[in-house]
Amino acid sequence: MRLFQFISEINLFETNATDTISIRIQRLTTWFFISIFTACLLIVTIYASLHTDMVRIEIKNPTIDLYDKLAANNYSIECDCSETSVPHKEFISLQPIYHQVCSSDFVTQRWIDYLFESTEHSFYFHADFRSTAMQQFQLLAILCQSSIQETEDGLILFFHTEIISDKLMSQDFLAAETEARIKTFKRNAPDAFDYKLMFIREMIAGNALLPSTATIFQFNFQYYDSFSGLLWGIAHDNVTFFQSDKSSCMCRERFTCSTPAVFLDNSNNASAYLYIIDGWYIGCRPIDSLLSSTLKNFYDQTMINSLLQVFNNTSSNFTCLDANKESIFDLNTTLSTIIKSDFIEKWIQNINYSLYFNYCAPKLCFYTINKRFNIYYIITTIISVYGGLSIVLSLIIPAIVKLLIRHNAETSRRDYSFSRLKQLIITWLRQLISALIKMNLFRSSTRLEPSDIYQQRWSTRLYVTFLSLFLTIITIYTAATKETVHIELIEPSFDEVLYLQQQTSLSSLQCPCSQLSSSFKYSIELIPTYHEICDSDFVSDEWIHLMPPFDMAYPFYFEQSGPIFKLLQSFCKLAKITINNALDIFYARQLVTPNLITEDLFKSLMISEGEYFKHVTPNRFSYLLEFTRQTMKVNQFIYAIYTNYYILMENDTGHVLVYIHPSED
Repeated sequence: MRLFQFISEINLFETNATDTISIRIQRLTTWFFISIFTACLLIVTIYASLHTDMVRIEIKNPTIDLYDKLAANNYSIECDCSETSVPHKEFISLQPIYHQVCSSDFVTQRWIDYLFESTEHSFYFHADFRSTAMQQFQLLAILCQSSIQETEDGLILFFHTEIISDKLMSQDFLAAETEARIKTFKRNAPDAFDYKLMFIREMIAGNALLPSTATIFQFNFQYYDSFSGLLWGIAHDNVTFFQSDKSSCMCRERFTCSTPAVFLDNSNNASAYLYIIDGWYIGCRPIDSLLSSTLKNFYDQTMINSLLQVFNNTSSNFTCLDANKESIFDLNTTLSTIIKSDFIEKWIQNINYSLYFNYCAPKLCFYTINKRFNIYYIITTIISVYGGLSIVLSLIIPAIVKLLIRHNAETSRRDYSFSRLKQLIITWLRQLISALIKMNLFRSSTRLEPSDIYQQRWSTRLYVTFLSLFLTIITIYTAATKETVHIELIEPSFDEVLYLQQQTSLSSLQCPCSQLSSSFKYSIELIPTYHEICDSDFVSDEWIHLMPPFDMAYPFYFEQSGPIFKLLQSFCKLAKITINNALDIFYARQLVTPNLITEDLFKSLMISEGEYFKHVTPNRFSYLLEFTRQTMKVNQFIYAIYTNYYILMENDTGHVLVYIHPSED
């Protein structure tokens, strides 16, 4: 009852008037004031509580656990790295697992010596396994060594490559960036080795180089009649292979001839097969027949033992390949396929984000959060609103209450004419001016002297003036201040993004990508245009076959220039393969970015990458071509045509001597 009585008798607008009507009006005004004031404060409190404020939080010397925790909570955290360049070797582990043949007995010097010692004093028919076995396995060993060495050299270069960034990369972004680099390296390493091997094969074929095996020509030294009597001379027989489809193929016409390897019984005749080695081929050149062969029989220990018996040397033991060992290649996979993969079965890789974090060594990180129910913000807002709101309401509410009471006291008949309305407005204005002049916010019940009231009224005027000035300044500042507003656009279209990028006021536009990396093949297309000679009839097989096959004679006439056009055909083929391989590598590269870049920046980046590609790729071809030319020149290889040597036979001492002299021209 006391509380109810206190509430009913509360009077915030008490004056010297003691009549009942005045007190009733003062209490009514108080109730209106308290109700509206409380409602306004409640609205302000709710607004301040629901208001989201971006708070920047800094962390010094963060740990990896703290960073992972913040990143897991989807905080956009940024950290400055102490080391801006991080080598791959500091956080990436990458190890190749090679095909077991490269660690088997069949690429050891012991096996190669065994093949050589078992065949050096015998002559075998060109289709016999023993005629080229030593050269083929020696070549296989070289290919294993070269492939492994090139892969290891590439890994050294890869591990010394650095990721350069002054900001700590997130775990997802680092994984995408390094995965793109690893993928490019894995693709480039086998392609580079296969390209060099293909280049050498084409140069050997184009220049008609002779192998040490008698699989292209077989030389015969014999007497022949001349005007001066019988003389020693040299002749050659063309080698013909009967292929798997029973068709004949002459190496003088085509270097890719091959036939299944066999063991022949030399004691009877050249056609008596001991047995056929399934999956192994003999051909014009050891390299071509090796690439066409499989290792199927070398997984069988019984077959290996039988092979040793044919060589008549069973004192040595050689272990077959393990057929139960896990492999991505089946038993019938050709060596060409295995070599194209760089003899690599698989890669063991690991990306350690903790090691990257420690090497980056961030000293300071910061992130922003949208914080609600900030008690300090709520209290500050209420305090800032309290004074102004109380003054404004204390001025407005009494006038409104008096107006309502006066309105109710008027008679039901009112004159709403224009003159009456004008007079009413003038009366209100006079009353408002009088109220402002007599306004006293600092009234005191103990200080009622005229001088005290005069001082209180001037204090009120100064207070209202400064308060109005302050509110005006705050209003102008708030209206002129630009506030950062975050606007989200879900799944924007391409046209919408272009429109937003063109707006100069939207420089802070950020569009997070759903995929951190995208292949160049989706962004740029390079179409080469070759010289017309490479698409003409002069490098076609039909044109080359019009000319007679090369012979062991000087190419004096144009009709004998078939090997020259064959070499030109090889150059065109190599050039196109070089460009296509380079394009495959180029298109496989990844553009890694967490946010969508602008159209101008994207075009500039792609044009720069395209120009660099066009500059580097021809140099790759010309460098390898010149290197191969100089290698053949220094090693003085013998060509199948008399262009860099001639054969001279002498019989002055009673013994036939055969000399191979370099050509003087």
